[in-house]
Amino acid sequence: MNAQIKSVLETMRSTYEAKSFEELCAVSWIEEEPIQLGSRTYRPAVWAELLHDGHVLLVVQLSRSFLGFGTTESIGLKCSPSGERVPVDAEWLMNEVGHP
Repeated sequence: MNAQIKSVLETMRSTYEAKSFEELCAVSWIEEEPIQLGSRTYRPAVWAELLHDGHVLLVVQLSRSFLGFGTTESIGLKCSPSGERVPVDAEWLMNEVGHP
């Protein structure tokens, strides 16, 4: 992940870090306006899901496609009901959840 994409994703994630556990649980699919990074257009999105361990996982992502092929870069935030928050990276998302 290049530094510019990582910076945008971290900024997106930071806008949700202060939300309560309940507010994060209520986040469904939020598609934001496309953004331009260099010559490429990305579609930002935010979503959350409740994990089997009772934590909520918030994911922020940037997706792009070209001629039917696409890529998605993502990072997230794992939050416990007690409010503990752990930032997660793309590798964690793939290994622990199975998708970005």
